[in-house]
Amino acid sequence: MWWPAALIGAVIGITGWARARAAVSDLSALSEAAVDLHARTLATALGISVDATGPITIAEGERITALVRKGR
Repeated sequence: MWWPAALIGAVIGITGWARARAAVSDLSALSEAAVDLHARTLATALGISVDATGPITIAEGERITALVRKGR
């Protein structure tokens, strides 16, 4: 009988999908926090930052993206 194996496979697949979604959610939250904490330092290191305090501006973020984007 093949149906018990199909049922077990479906349960494992759904569990893996749910755990992967949770892991991706956690990773995106951690990545966003890292950018929030270190964006000013990165901008300064790349020579973009004019203001030494506060969050980066949209223009500064776009300049950082232009410098570090792959396949420019």
